Amino acid sequence: MNKELTPKSFIKNSIFFIALIGVTFIILFKDNNLNDIILEVKNSDKVYVLIGIICTLVYVICETINFRTILKFFSYKKSFLSILKYPFIGFFFSSITPSASGGQPMQIYYMSKDNIEVSHGSLAIFMEFASFQFVTILLAIFSFILNFELVKTFNPVIITLIIVGIIFNILILLFILCVIFSKKFTEKIANFIFWIVKKIKFIKIDSLKEKFYEQVEEYQRGAIFIRQDKIIMIKVIFTTFIQVCALYSITFWVYRALGFSQASFIEVMSLQAILYVAVSGIPLPGAVGASESSFLRIFKTIYPSSVLSSAMLLSRGISFYLFVLISGVVVMCTQVILSKRKNALM
Repeated sequence: MNKELTPKSFIKNSIFFIALIGVTFIILFKDNNLNDIILEVKNSDKVYVLIGIICTLVYVICETINFRTILKFFSYKKSFLSILKYPFIGFFFSSITPSASGGQPMQIYYMSKDNIEVSHGSLAIFMEFASFQFVTILLAIFSFILNFELVKTFNPVIITLIIVGIIFNILILLFILCVIFSKKFTEKIANFIFWIVKKIKFIKIDSLKEKFYEQVEEYQRGAIFIRQDKIIMIKVIFTTFIQVCALYSITFWVYRALGFSQASFIEVMSLQAILYVAVSGIPLPGAVGASESSFLRIFKTIYPSSVLSSAMLLSRGISFYLFVLISGVVVMCTQVILSKRKNALM
């Protein structure tokens, strides 16, 4: 997990990511007047748009607080600003790599450049990931129950995505809990899975097992820490709850920015919680394409068809595309600083 993403992989992932965005927008907007959509966005209430952008910053700040809380336990005296870059780095590389596979390794890589031990960086990320998983699945289940009658009216494909997404995230959460509370049980499950995978000839089982057990070892270290200091984990979960709610609430502020007020804060946010879990298991960079098309199908229940595309563009623009752009700038600045630091030592 501590390997740097190679320039070749970075370029390849970036090109694929940009191409995916291009194809997505061509498909989604081919039957819409782009000028009308842009006009709707321009006429939106800028105060609510600003609140949405602030919520994105709250999301970043909460993750920074979590990292600082955990790293402080290991006696790292890092300033808030020095840690602030890690959430941006994680978001950027998660967004441009399939299944968000690049985010965590790159966070660990940049942490190591700040003299944070790989084991401690991995632990900080494990705790953030575990709490994020717990909060998102909790909110998804609550939202699913709250909107059950409405969900039944959704397109069958969307219903399938929601159910698969919830099951997928529950399985990940159960795996984390198994790692925390039972190493032997985890190994038994792993051996069973590898026995099945071994039957698939084209998968390199040895390489897969090595990576898996490396990951489990890191999770085990995190598990020991969690069992020793439960208060810190409770603090992290509480902060993550605020973090996720801030992210989900962006959709509500967009709803208000476009002049609507019929649906409540809880109604809009719960639909966003359902959308998030529905696309979370799709192995596309940033869930691009899946998120946009699913938004149009889920949120047509609260938006008139005439402004639905504008709502999607504004919502994704604030919560994802703007965030990716800012994160990319942060990554570039961080890399420039590291290069200057390296040259100064030569």
